[in-house]
Amino acid sequence: RLAAAPARTRAARHRALAASFVEYVSERWGEAAYWELLRGSVAEEPRAYERALGTGRAAFYAEWEEWLRRTYCEP
Repeated sequence: RLAAAPARTRAARHRALAASFVEYVSERWGEAAYWELLRGSVAEEPRAYERALGTGRAAFYAEWEEWLRRTYCEP
């Protein structure tokens, strides 16, 4: 579990997840969509994911999780 790891390890994992988030959004929707999503998220717009990416937040996270598995876990 991430919460049980030392703070330094948790920080490294958070940085890796953040980097993969940026990579996935940029790869799938383009860099402009990433910045649009970031602007909407900072403003706490409830439909930021739909507006920037054309998909809801829950669907995005499910697709990102699958991408993470394919990219980093499968041989």
